[in-house]
Amino acid sequence: MSKLIDIRNKIDEIDEELVKLFTKRLDLAKEVANTKILSKTAVLNFEREEEVLLRTSKIAGELGRQITTIMKTVMRISREKQYEIICDNDEDWELKNITQASLNNKYKEDIIVFGGNVGSYSERAAIIMYPNVVPIGQKSFEDACKLVAREKADIAVLPLENSTAGTVNEVYDLLPKYGLYIVKALSSDIENCLLGIKGAKLSDIKEVVSHPQALMQCDKLIKNMNLISTPSENTAFAAELVSKSNNKSIAAIASQKTAKEYSLEILLSSINNETTNQTRFVALSKKPRISSTANRVSIAFKLAHQSGSLDSVLSIFADLNLNLVKIQSRPIPHMPWEYLFYLDFNSEIDNKDAFRALYHLEKELPYLAFLGWYKQEN
Repeated sequence: MSKLIDIRNKIDEIDEELVKLFTKRLDLAKEVANTKILSKTAVLNFEREEEVLLRTSKIAGELGRQITTIMKTVMRISREKQYEIICDNDEDWELKNITQASLNNKYKEDIIVFGGNVGSYSERAAIIMYPNVVPIGQKSFEDACKLVAREKADIAVLPLENSTAGTVNEVYDLLPKYGLYIVKALSSDIENCLLGIKGAKLSDIKEVVSHPQALMQCDKLIKNMNLISTPSENTAFAAELVSKSNNKSIAAIASQKTAKEYSLEILLSSINNETTNQTRFVALSKKPRISSTANRVSIAFKLAHQSGSLDSVLSIFADLNLNLVKIQSRPIPHMPWEYLFYLDFNSEIDNKDAFRALYHLEKELPYLAFLGWYKQEN
């Protein structure tokens, strides 16, 4: 045991020396940053970093791979220090200027649209988010986005993800397609019911109609009852279809409100696979709308095709103590095997480290899209 203590004491001594050397290196990084501000030189220099990695790997000999990993981390942190200084002094940075300009501004919220019909979960979310406006239903999520993009509507309220069935991929794809921003988010409980026409019995049902997300949220019941699943644009549209069909063998999965709206009977209630079933709805606008209560940031980005590129991005958030709450990838339409990563992290609007992370990513990634800084409500 005493030998282990001796070894640890030696390690502590080496760590102290490493700290002193690393502090000196970061002091030089500050000088580099100030020089680059004057010369307007990019922080990241691939050739210089490759030169350092090659040289230090040769010096390390058989430990070259391990030293390369350490040096990559050292150089990333060095760049972070440089970006911190440059970001804080960059008065022309567009993203920071946009967020500051939109902070607590008054915006039109006269026309609110949602994807679906009366009685849909999206309508309910829109009413909660904008209680002073009567929201208008649209045939599809894309129709709602088009109206906002063309400034025919102020806000579109759409479902983005569900705690059971996962993301609504169509909505993720619509965000970059129409260049829309998330300005509010609401997590809302979803309680699905099985609805049939008047006089229908549970034993009559052979087919069930609903939005694909609702079908996934209730697929255990669907399998147990051996029902045919038919997708619909929206849960409320499904309820309307069943009501008009006058067919006892067809049921809809939708809310209790739709049962009243379309004169349907609740054959079964609370049919979700999981007792806790929530959908996260987002309000989308053509321009960013940021309030002092904003607590969540959403971005989309592309990665360089090289080893460790995703790890480098995630390490920036870890280094700056920013809490990631979501990351996923989606194929880019018309670009085979190219992907966009969607990432959310928690941050108050006055957090300088959040701006520094965004600045760092914007300068080094092939593509970065700011999707919004907004209040997430539960």
